[in-house]
Amino acid sequence: MVNIVVNIIDIVLVGQSFGESIPAPIDPNPDVNGDGVVNIQDIVLVGQHFGETYPPGAPPGDLWAIDPQYLPVLAMIYNFMEHSPDSDIGFLATRELIHRLMHSIRVSKAELLQNYPNPFNPDTYIPYQLAEDSHVTIRIYRSSGQLVRTMELGHRRSGVYVARGEAAHWDGINDSGERAASGIYYYTIQTDQYTATKKMILAQ
Repeated sequence: MVNIVVNIIDIVLVGQSFGESIPAPIDPNPDVNGDGVVNIQDIVLVGQHFGETYPPGAPPGDLWAIDPQYLPVLAMIYNFMEHSPDSDIGFLATRELIHRLMHSIRVSKAELLQNYPNPFNPDTYIPYQLAEDSHVTIRIYRSSGQLVRTMELGHRRSGVYVARGEAAHWDGINDSGERAASGIYYYTIQTDQYTATKKMILAQ
């Protein structure tokens, strides 16, 4: 008999289908509680049973050996949970579990991730990951190419910078101390050996 283990694959399965309606059972089913929609309750249920096996037994492998490809989905889930006012103990424990999972990832390459929230008003967070220690600079440009803001983040250790307090934070203010106008912006990360750009939207 094969043990069924609740692990990172289950969290990712729910995260990739987050917000979708599931009118009929499918296999595998991201609608863990069977209410017809994939939502935060499903993520919390997976988190509460993380590491458990059915039937009971020792889970195979290392639960904390997380493939880096799962980071964007984990970041999406964590960012949603971090902005939620929910104070349920199960919710908070699952949020902490996902934070631990993200920081257990052995980063093999630098990467700029999508800002959150997006669209945003007035501020947003810019997550990223580093494969090695590096000086980090974030620059924000208007769609015209005009430089709006430069943020020198200084020397950062290798790892994942996703949660608030870790990710770069733009308060919507330009280098002149004025509120930036609504519209499309581009943000660029520059490290010692890596640069990348993504788009974000400052809403009305």
